[in-house]
Amino acid sequence: MLPVFFTPAIVLLTSSAVAALLVYEPFDYPEGDLLMGQNKGLGFASPWAPAGGRSSDAFAMQPGKLTFRNLAVQGTNHLSADGVLTGAAGSAGLLRMLAQPLGSPNTNAYLSFLFRPDADPPDVTGIRSAGVVIGAGRPSAELSVGRSGTENDYLMQQPGGAGRVGVGVEPRVGETVFIVVRMEFRQGPDRFTMFLNPTPGEKEPAMGAVKYDLDVELADTVRLFSFGACSIDEIRLGTSWADVTPTQ
Repeated sequence: MLPVFFTPAIVLLTSSAVAALLVYEPFDYPEGDLLMGQNKGLGFASPWAPAGGRSSDAFAMQPGKLTFRNLAVQGTNHLSADGVLTGAAGSAGLLRMLAQPLGSPNTNAYLSFLFRPDADPPDVTGIRSAGVVIGAGRPSAELSVGRSGTENDYLMQQPGGAGRVGVGVEPRVGETVFIVVRMEFRQGPDRFTMFLNPTPGEKEPAMGAVKYDLDVELADTVRLFSFGACSIDEIRLGTSWADVTPTQ
C-alpha cells in the first residue's frame, strides 16, 4: 500500500526533464468507503474535496480493480460514480490539489486513467458525460477528458462542451478503456494529443486525436465529474509516456 504524500515531487517539468511519475491515485481504499476526504496516493497536496453538484455520496469504492491488458494496477477495488439521482439535474464532482502544478510554457506532461461507462439511471438531462479534468477551476482554461454526453464518443474538450475533439469510438456500458493524453504546454495555446487503448509497455503511438485551441495556463487540480454512472481507476500524471503506461 502506498504511503500518504503531501510534499511536492522533486522534479522540474522541462522538456528535457528526467522522466518521473508525478501523481498516482490507485484508489486503494476499502470497499464501500466514500472518496471524499481520502488522502492516499502520490503527488497530492490535499485530500479529495467537493467540487460542486452531488459530491459526498456520488463517488464510492466498489469491489474489483479495473484492468486493461498488462497495465500495472494496485489494490483490489475501484472508484464508482453513480451519476445523478433519478429526476435530478446536475453533476457530481470531487477535486484534489496537486503538489506540483503543471502548465509552465515549454514543458510536457502525460495523463492516463482507466474508465468504464456503467448502467445509467434515467435523469432529466439525458446527459451521460463523465471523466477527468485538469486545470485550476476556470472552465475556459481547463482540459476535460472522458466520455461525451452528447457525441457518443470519447473526447477532449473544455468543461461545458467547447472545443470538442473526439477519437471516434462509441462508449459501451461495461467496457473498460485506457485513456492517455500527452500535454504539451506552450506560450499561448497548448497542444493535447489523446490516445485510446494504447498497449502498455509499447512505444508512444505516432498519431492520436489532437486539440490545440486551449491554453491551460496553470493546472493545480485533478477533478472528477459525472453526469452518468461510471467507474474510474489508476489516475497517473508523469513526464514521460513510460511513467503513465507501466506494465505488470
